[in-house]
Amino acid sequence: MAASEARVIELENKLNEMMKKLERIEEGTSKMSKHIEFIEGVYETVSAPMFWICNKVNRLRGEIKDTTPPTLENENENENENVNENENEQNKENNVLEQD
Repeated sequence: MAASEARVIELENKLNEMMKKLERIEEGTSKMSKHIEFIEGVYETVSAPMFWICNKVNRLRGEIKDTTPPTLENENENENENVNENENEQNKENNVLEQD
């Protein structure tokens, strides 16, 4: 009987240790959940203005062009437009250099 009682006490001690560890894990998970909610709130607040500013800057830099996909009929027109755009960009660069 003494051996079985000792074994039960040992198992109870292990169970108590496991419960303490689970409580610590739950506390950490709760903190992480609060942090994730905070980050999501900040993202919702900041994302729209940030994307608006990025799009404006990219347009000024000339990185955003017509987003419509080219069709077979418009391919020749697009090639001519690209040549004209390249010439215009080179002229702008020359004008900027002349101003300095």
